[in-house]
Amino acid sequence: MIVKSLGMLSLGHVSLDGSKFYANTSKHKAASYKKLKENEAKLTKEIDDLLKKAEICDDAEDKIYHNGKGYSIPEDLKIKEKRLAKIKKVKKALENRERKADPTEDIKDSSQISYADSEAKIMKHKGGFDYCYNGQISVDSNSQIIVGQHLTQNENDKKEVEKALCEIEDNTGKVPDKMSLDNGYMSSGNISALAGAKVDAYIAAGKGEKDSLPDKIGKLNFSHDSSKDIFICPAYVVLKLKSIGENRVYKAEEMVCGGCSFQKMCSVKRNDIATIYTDDKGIILATIKEK
Repeated sequence: MIVKSLGMLSLGHVSLDGSKFYANTSKHKAASYKKLKENEAKLTKEIDDLLKKAEICDDAEDKIYHNGKGYSIPEDLKIKEKRLAKIKKVKKALENRERKADPTEDIKDSSQISYADSEAKIMKHKGGFDYCYNGQISVDSNSQIIVGQHLTQNENDKKEVEKALCEIEDNTGKVPDKMSLDNGYMSSGNISALAGAKVDAYIAAGKGEKDSLPDKIGKLNFSHDSSKDIFICPAYVVLKLKSIGENRVYKAEEMVCGGCSFQKMCSVKRNDIATIYTDDKGIILATIKEK
């Protein structure tokens, strides 16, 4: 980088953040995986029926005129075949995209893809949902110069640190000494990447800094007893492990939370029950699970 040769980069402290960028398409030019499968089956049957009818018609004409095979393909058959080829192409693109993102997960019927841009994904953006890309930008705090950037199809930032560190190192020849990130980067994968690169990282504790307010009880106020695998709230109420899936879910008993004197102060309630989510490495996630 030219700025590096001019001594303008320190890489003492780098900030990483993501932002959604609209894709060159719209929600009106899209279909779900379920709809693509249904349309593929429907068109395949319609084409088969048309071919059978054409074959019967041709055989009948051949018996009368004795001119052998050679009927022309009906125009509606051409249109259906062209549409079926498009659906198969888009369906294959969706399958490849989803399997690349997570080879172990079955493709959900609700997964959507745009006909105009098969790589873009539906993401939450500005209070709604639209086809976007998640742009990741790393900035040197001293010079305010961008030292790394990449686009991702991931809706959130929980898998982006390793790629960001590689970009910074490729562009500058080294990784930063320190790095600041918001709470969206709180994941075991990101923390492992930072630890592996020996970066002194600072990740925000929670949204709205609720955990630091004197009149609020947030997830950082809950202690974890690893020997019993339980969380304990400031009122000494136990949150037991209730389920293990994509995340581990710990909950208190409903009747206990209902009579708790700290209930109005508690910011980790879901349906009035104290709830904590962690990933498989024990990292505390948002109290309401994010996709």
